Amino acid sequence: MSGRGIAAIAHTFLLSVSLKALQLLLSSRPVGSEEALAMGLCDKVLPCSSSSSSSPARDEAEAFLLGLSGRLDPSVARAAKLVCSVGARTDLPLADRLAAERDVFARLWGGEAQRRALRERLKH
Repeated sequence: MSGRGIAAIAHTFLLSVSLKALQLLLSSRPVGSEEALAMGLCDKVLPCSSSSSSSPARDEAEAFLLGLSGRLDPSVARAAKLVCSVGARTDLPLADRLAAERDVFARLWGGEAQRRALRERLKH
């Protein structure tokens, strides 16, 4: 295949990805964990644990976060810790925990940490 053909394929692929991202952003459609994984929005999906105590999934998530500690912006680390601590509270209804998560990360949206992650193509 000629270089021109490869460029055309790359352009078509990037255009379709951009359109999918735009559709997702404009629709505010919820994306489940498996779909997010398939779309490349996350690196891995861990099984849900109803317990706030240690579990293999929680241990793996903590190990992943510890591995990011050198790259992770302090404001993002604080937000992740806050979300985890609120998420582990079984005395709060799930809707309240999800609302707290949205509030925490909404404060980071468009901030310096997000702009740097986008520039460097980091996945948090």
